[in-house]
Amino acid sequence: MKNIAPLVLALAFGAAAAFPLAASAQGVSRLVKVQGKVEIRDAKGKSLGAARVGTPVKTGETLQASSNGTAAIKTAEGDLVVVSKDSAVRVKDERSIFEQLMGKVLYFFRSSKQTERRVELQTAILGIRGTEFLVDASGNASAIALKEGKLDVDSKQDGFNVFQRNEADEFEAFKREQQEGVERERKEFEQYKAQIREEFVAFQKSVKLEAHQSLTLSDGKATIGRIDPDMEDTTRKLEDFAKDVR
Repeated sequence: MKNIAPLVLALAFGAAAAFPLAASAQGVSRLVKVQGKVEIRDAKGKSLGAARVGTPVKTGETLQASSNGTAAIKTAEGDLVVVSKDSAVRVKDERSIFEQLMGKVLYFFRSSKQTERRVELQTAILGIRGTEFLVDASGNASAIALKEGKLDVDSKQDGFNVFQRNEADEFEAFKREQQEGVERERKEFEQYKAQIREEFVAFQKSVKLEAHQSLTLSDGKATIGRIDPDMEDTTRKLEDFAKDVR
């Protein structure tokens, strides 16, 4: 009997030590789908090897997809981040705070009042309220296409010069009438966009984006308009990629 007490105490302490590790593991963002070459890098940029389904992506680590890679991360909260080819996103907090470094990333955030959710860009911070949106940071400018929900876009600087792009409803009717010649339609749309008039709205620290709107950020300028066909196509492709893990 004298030998049983130390054994019981040892088991109790062992269970107590193991419990925080198990709880911590549950709170980690993990890869739920990988296609092509995708790797994880640590906070110093050193490669930790190829990403695989089930691999955790911890705070400070970056998921980077190559020219043929695509991957999806799911957080403990059930949010999903889909990283397209030639793109990279850093996990700043495993409870759904991300920093998009480059490329195109599609975000699915559930509605929640308990957990802070945001996406950081080079010039802005996106505050999340249960939403789905695509961010394209491929070039000098960043473009946001909001499919569902709402976004608060806060400037990291003094503010934005906000412009409203006036796009005529007539062109939407024109597009619906087109049954063939998708590429011709795209070129005509690009020519049409070049002629669209933009109106200055205000200088603002924050911009509120509604569903089915886009926002382009460049050199302190924030332009609100409709979502262009290229971003719609990218959104659909990444949705298809992630449909079995949402």
